[in-house]
Amino acid sequence: MERAVDFSTPLSGSPGESLSRVNIHELGFAGPTLQARFDDYKGHIGDSDFWWPEFGLIGEFDGLVKYTRDQYTKGRSIEEIVIAEKVREDRLRALGPSVSRWLWGTALRPRELFQQLSAAGLQVVRG
Repeated sequence: MERAVDFSTPLSGSPGESLSRVNIHELGFAGPTLQARFDDYKGHIGDSDFWWPEFGLIGEFDGLVKYTRDQYTKGRSIEEIVIAEKVREDRLRALGPSVSRWLWGTALRPRELFQQLSAAGLQVVRG
């Protein structure tokens, strides 16, 4: 129990981010910076769920509620939200990092998350 409390953080933005973070740790990957702020010449792009500056990699857990629930959509259509996400990701990539995104299915399957993050260039740092 104490170990779980020590590992917890208020920076996880969702249960899916928390599950992903636990799996990232258990898989032996480097601990990411959580909710890292990114800006470009246009201003604030957004905060990333996971950021590994030493690997130039941003990780994003996508829970699908942001596309469907009123509290997140704020009156925008799914199309508008998807386009805004695409523009956000393009702006992040223009800064140099690569971006890896995953859904619940991958977060729930550590082997898939391992394969995806490894393919994106993240390396295991602990056995």
